[in-house]
Amino acid sequence: MKIIITETQNNLIRRVYSLIEEYIGQLSPDDICRYWRREEGSHYIAEAMSDLILIVQEQYDRLSEDEIYDLLDDFGTLSEITEFFYDVIDECN
Repeated sequence: MKIIITETQNNLIRRVYSLIEEYIGQLSPDDICRYWRREEGSHYIAEAMSDLILIVQEQYDRLSEDEIYDLLDDFGTLSEITEFFYDVIDECN
């Protein structure tokens, strides 16, 4: 399925994309294995998305949390965090 976002949305996300990628790159598999359980996945994902919303809001304070969440979802960030969590949790010993 191809995700379609507007040019304006694309430009907004691209401006903070490096911050988003940096945040995602700092997510720790060790922390997931130590402190999280599979059934807590939705809480982990919500916490990560909340952190990202704050990062984006620092750059675009005129956007609401819901607008930023939708942009991150459209851009694939929600899926990326979800897949990361469940891939890691499945590999934990």
